[in-house]
Amino acid sequence: MATPAGTPAARRPHPALRRALRITAVLLVLLVLGGAAFGYWLVARAQPTLDGTVRVPGLTAPVSVVRDASGIPHITARTAHDLYLAQGYVHAQDRLWEMDVFRRAGSGRLAELFGAPGVALDRALRILGLNRIAAASLAATPPDARAALDAYAAGVNAFIAGHRDALPLEYLILGATPAPWTAEDSLAFGAYQAFNQNNAGMVSELLTADLQAHTTPATLAQLMPLYPAG
Repeated sequence: MATPAGTPAARRPHPALRRALRITAVLLVLLVLGGAAFGYWLVARAQPTLDGTVRVPGLTAPVSVVRDASGIPHITARTAHDLYLAQGYVHAQDRLWEMDVFRRAGSGRLAELFGAPGVALDRALRILGLNRIAAASLAATPPDARAALDAYAAGVNAFIAGHRDALPLEYLILGATPAPWTAEDSLAFGAYQAFNQNNAGMVSELLTADLQAHTTPATLAQLMPLYPAG
């Protein structure tokens, strides 16, 4: 078809430009795919080992860890020491980040992970004294319970030592590493959990009392239903 007079002819891109555009498109696709693969690898590398054999320092005999249909681990060991050590290892591989955050909360050390935003909460928790409660509890712990706490801590630390290059993604984002676990950390974790649950229970009870004063029993039953019998 002839080009009308006075209208410039449509120009096709130069062959070199077309090649450059194709190469750029391919590179962009590879970059996106590579980024997605790298992101998947960062997350997948920290997933727990569910099959096979793992050699864990400190065990005195083989230990069996079997997960049920819900993924809950069931541990079988010949000694109490091996049982608690394996429990610490399994807990760490399943939820090390959560464990670390809760022990730091119990000890008033969240700012070590989160910087300035954690200072106010650390101050409040230290005034509350959960860290002192944990230390006092450890000092009063009988020998058999202390042995269990130490074995559990050894299991957590065995996992940390063997996975320095495969820690949960949160550590990479924050540029942090988990400190070794101690028996006192387990008690600080427990103290914070107890405080957290009691605080939630207190709020719930106050809310229920307020609703009782302003609603009928039928309305209260709808707003705050009880668990079914059994």
